[in-house]
Amino acid sequence: MNSFKHTRENLDERIRRLRDATAATRGPAPDVCGDCQGTGWTVRKENGSNRAHRCECWIREKTGKLKQRAGIPRRYTRCTFDNFTVYPNEDIERAFRRSRDFAATFPVRQNGLLLAGPSGIGKTHMAAAILNECADKGIGGLYCETAALLTELRSTYDKDSRTQETDILRRLANADLLVLDDLGADHLTRWGQDMLHTVLNTRYNQDRATVCTTRLPPSPHERDSLLFEIGGRLLSILHQMCDIVEFDGADYRHAGNHPGTDTLQQLWRARKRQASTPAPRARFAPPGEQRPAGTA
Repeated sequence: MNSFKHTRENLDERIRRLRDATAATRGPAPDVCGDCQGTGWTVRKENGSNRAHRCECWIREKTGKLKQRAGIPRRYTRCTFDNFTVYPNEDIERAFRRSRDFAATFPVRQNGLLLAGPSGIGKTHMAAAILNECADKGIGGLYCETAALLTELRSTYDKDSRTQETDILRRLANADLLVLDDLGADHLTRWGQDMLHTVLNTRYNQDRATVCTTRLPPSPHERDSLLFEIGGRLLSILHQMCDIVEFDGADYRHAGNHPGTDTLQQLWRARKRQASTPAPRARFAPPGEQRPAGTA
């Protein structure tokens, strides 16, 4: 009997030491939410009845995962509408209002957005803010820089690639919200046009919204427009599935860190003056006529 008791005590001691050693390697136990006790649900009384609600800790955790999976570039992960500086500029005010309203009403069925304008005016910030606000509501999205996306698709043709082209296309087509950034930055080959058309056409048929940004004019009648970089078929479907929001403004990248409204307004005024100043006309001599000495 004593031998059995001794063996039991020895075994209990070994178990205790093993438990302590395991706890030491794992670190302190994770904190358990005091509101939901780790269940992810809280109960509140409403109109005399108990109602279950998702706990704030569960929402924060899910939101963080959605933002991480969205693939937003590190520079833009904290972009929101609250930290976007709006200054006196009708274009910027209209684009900001349209983007914010889109995020506020999504996922109510609506057209996507095509944010078009010069570099540095806040198009990517607005697109990232849309993704972040949707993630806060529990809606997953996906960010893709267009050129990098096409490079990823091409890499699937490598014999050593473990990723299938169809897997990428399916992920793009099925995302609740897709952002295609900097569309038209590179001239699309016929293959590139086919890839993007497959994605956009699938999303169009499934009523899934897409937000695109481009630095090129979206009208096919303008010189150096988006048409010449992506082709007429892609431009046509973009006009069908997206509301065009074309705007101009000061280049935020030239305004320093955390620019104020006065600085941005001054830059915008200077930009408008520069745009309105006619370029000097070149002097060409008629055919067969020699230019006077000293002329350029």
